[in-house]
Amino acid sequence: MKSRERFVLRMGVLVVVVTGSIKLTVRVRDALGAQRRDLTASVERLAAAERQVRRLPGLEDSAAAVRGELIALASRILKSRSEADATAELAGILPVIAARAGATVEGSTASSDSARAGTLHRVSMQFQVATDGFGMNAILTGLVSNLPTLELRRLRIAVGNGDRFNVQLVVAGWYRESP
Repeated sequence: MKSRERFVLRMGVLVVVVTGSIKLTVRVRDALGAQRRDLTASVERLAAAERQVRRLPGLEDSAAAVRGELIALASRILKSRSEADATAELAGILPVIAARAGATVEGSTASSDSARAGTLHRVSMQFQVATDGFGMNAILTGLVSNLPTLELRRLRIAVGNGDRFNVQLVVAGWYRESP
């Protein structure tokens, strides 16, 4: 081989090596860039997770507060799990309050009520009661102090015979529907 041929051959090999090195450098650069992006995304996810972990004590405090409110609410709703049972339970509460007040329940009618809050539903009943002024006061006090909490939705008082009043009450209570 002549020196010129050897030079051309060396230059060809050099071109191939340089071209291969450039291609390899580009691939390594791209791979490192992808790893850098993955690492940056992982660092961001880790930082977000650390922020969430730092918030956990606050969330635990919130969960405890919500749990306490639910426990307090549980004693204030009717024990029944269906509308029919809740209506029957409500129909049994006011006559007991009226009897303690010396009043007479002359009639009761279930009223339609569409109020809902999640699984909580409201039932209403209309009662006709005959009582005097002291009995009326005792009924209203009994409604306010009763557990479960009852809501007086409407009150109509008409003068009856002597010192008696004819009273119409619409009373509502909340119950939790079974899932």
